[in-house]
Amino acid sequence: ARGEWPRAGELHAALRGEGLGATLWLAEVPAARTAARAGRGGRSAVRPRTRRPVPVAGPAGPASPAAFEQVVPAMGDRIRAWAVAALGDVGGRHAWDLYAGAGETTALLEAGGATVESVEVARRHDGTTARRRDGWHEARVEDVVTRLRPPEVVVTNPPRTGMDPRVVAGIAAAAPARIAYVSCDPATLARDIARLADYRLAGLRAFDLFPQTAHVEVVAILERR
Repeated sequence: ARGEWPRAGELHAALRGEGLGATLWLAEVPAARTAARAGRGGRSAVRPRTRRPVPVAGPAGPASPAAFEQVVPAMGDRIRAWAVAALGDVGGRHAWDLYAGAGETTALLEAGGATVESVEVARRHDGTTARRRDGWHEARVEDVVTRLRPPEVVVTNPPRTGMDPRVVAGIAAAAPARIAYVSCDPATLARDIARLADYRLAGLRAFDLFPQTAHVEVVAILERR
């Protein structure tokens, strides 16, 4: 089982297993009820090995239990805010939010007046958001990047392995004016920047989310030459 403490102090637990047997259900439902009795909101989900997480207790959340969230959500907010601000005025511009997670960056871009196409492999459970926007693509970025409307700005926040070469090629072909690349591994960030030969590094900031470790979050701002 894995426990996280995301926004508003709520307990988010996902239990991995082989199937959706009664033992897994019985193990998780009391956990959410115990959290509620302790005065904390709670969500529980069962995550079979080969299927999506299935919520089994607690209120519906804005995103799938599989959606990525920083271990310190407040720092994740600061990273996203800096990245979007560094893009400049996005009002009236079309943006991509790649590896969009639960959609927080999308919300920031929309609040700034941009139209946004977002790509994330994890399923969203927020019906309100789905009705409000038509630009959410539940898919792997490399599978849809060539089908998106050309953007003027891009935010990309890939996993530690960095961007698939097809994603790098898709961004280069779309030729946005500015890119905000949020990275959790400076090595793969450097590799991907080197592949974007038509861009120069216009800004760089590190965020120490994991003190006394070798891990660091980095936001690179790339500007078309």
